[in-house]
Amino acid sequence: MAKTIYKYDVRMNDSFGAMIEAPAGAEIVSVQMQDNVMRAWAVVDPRAPFQRHEFHIIGTGHGFPDAPVRFLNRIDHRGLVFHVFLPVAP
Repeated sequence: MAKTIYKYDVRMNDSFGAMIEAPAGAEIVSVQMQDNVMRAWAVVDPRAPFQRHEFHIIGTGHGFPDAPVRFLNRIDHRGLVFHVFLPVAP
């Protein structure tokens, strides 16, 4: 199975949620700002069907969702700091 790292624009769903449409089984490895656009990089099997992959982006001092999550990284953008968390199976 040949896997590749692809880049996706991140779409915000609500106050906590963000998502990308990527092949099933995608492993999100980074979320960063690039050219003033929030983007996610994921290891994917490009032959897999696409599905929605959700994660959380939370600003410092903001509420935190009540869900099991794993910290991925921090984003600094225009003087604000955001923290990216991936959901984990309970």
